[in-house]
Amino acid sequence: MSLRSYFSAAFEWRGTSGRGELAAAIVILGGALLAAKTLPELSLERGVIYLGAALALLCLFGVMRRRLRTIGGSGYWMWVLLVTPLWLPFVLVLLLRKAAPRPRADHSPALALVPGLLLALLLASRMVWAPYWVPSGSMKPTLLVGDYLMVRPLSQVPARGDVLVYRRATGGQAYLGRLIGLPGDQVQMVGGQIHLNGAPVPQTATDPFVEAMESQGPNGTVPRCANGPVGFGADCRKERLTETLPEGRAYDVLNIEDGQMDNTGIFTVPDGHAFFLGDNRDNSLDSRIALAVGGSGMVPLETLVGRVSHVLVSEPRGAYWAVSNWRWGRIFKEIK
Repeated sequence: MSLRSYFSAAFEWRGTSGRGELAAAIVILGGALLAAKTLPELSLERGVIYLGAALALLCLFGVMRRRLRTIGGSGYWMWVLLVTPLWLPFVLVLLLRKAAPRPRADHSPALALVPGLLLALLLASRMVWAPYWVPSGSMKPTLLVGDYLMVRPLSQVPARGDVLVYRRATGGQAYLGRLIGLPGDQVQMVGGQIHLNGAPVPQTATDPFVEAMESQGPNGTVPRCANGPVGFGADCRKERLTETLPEGRAYDVLNIEDGQMDNTGIFTVPDGHAFFLGDNRDNSLDSRIALAVGGSGMVPLETLVGRVSHVLVSEPRGAYWAVSNWRWGRIFKEIK
């Protein structure tokens, strides 16, 4: 892809631009803004800076829209994002208006570098981590609906037990799951217990998982309960078990009922693929279910996005501006 097409791909409204296009746009716009800051004879400096800011926001429009589509965000949010292109007519007026001459104050050369340093910091942070939102309860109790996650790109081969973001082989939607099977492994569920390469993975019962029966997330879904059905506001209980993988990695999983997917045949993980399970075992469209019927199937390693590192903020309905509803105990919680 040429530099021109790579850069122009960032400025689109369909929501398909990615991090690479965003990086190219920030680098080029950063250079333009630095030039506007350092050229003393530029009479339209202020207008150029406004134009750069507007174009940067327009670039972010495509990326933000893609992220909202990935997490199933409601369509009306797209109209809110249209505020950014509305900057453009205002900026054009500024550019076309004849600027009155004004004395130019001397600036320290170091100050001219500030915009570039800020842009570099923004770019670096987006390359080190990316945010994702949890729209479903498939990873309870590890991740809750409304958790906003920090996801770090993979710098090495993932290990069993890692909580990862991956893209579905068809459609490209972002999914969450715990890596259980590596290439060559044999995975089977027997009575709700994992059998890995013929050996059962130990499970130990612990305190039940209790949450309120209430609507969760923007779609208003309600949790499933082992003690259900229960009324709104009542305690929704699930059996909680601590599972320990052969490498010693331990985490909690939930059991709601003895369902169809608690007993499966043997899955052999092919080369270049991985087998994922949700921690909420009776409420997860994971590798036990074929891709053709709505599950994840065997996940190609090339579709892995990154490892979930921390919960940044958590709010049950995804309304992060409602600070009073934040789950304060989950802020900056590390995911192991």
